[in-house]
Amino acid sequence: MSRGLLLRLVSALGALTAGVAGQAAASSVASVAWAMLAGLGVSFMLYPRAVAFLVGVLGVAGTVWAFGDGLPVAGVGFLVAVAGALVLAIAGTGSPSRRHPSSETHVDMWRAMDAGDDPTG
Repeated sequence: MSRGLLLRLVSALGALTAGVAGQAAASSVASVAWAMLAGLGVSFMLYPRAVAFLVGVLGVAGTVWAFGDGLPVAGVGFLVAVAGALVLAIAGTGSPSRRHPSSETHVDMWRAMDAGDDPTG
């Protein structure tokens, strides 16, 4: 399991805990937790570090709100989610970057076939 996936799962677990605790207390703080979960889902498709930073900022606001409303379980869930999101934002996903091969390593398939080579094998 990659570091990025593990950090997203930790953050999602914290946000899920905060959302369920907020929902059980009939508090609006649950909406912030659901927004964090949606943001973590978006981080798979967009720039993970930038989205994780924004999710972390949202989580800090949720933490303050949860503890202010007297919801310690939701507050701890937000703290876990913020920790995972900010580590993801600072350390990154740990996966290799996808870069296009340089022109020196590019094989022109048509020219290779014209020369009698098999460029696919």
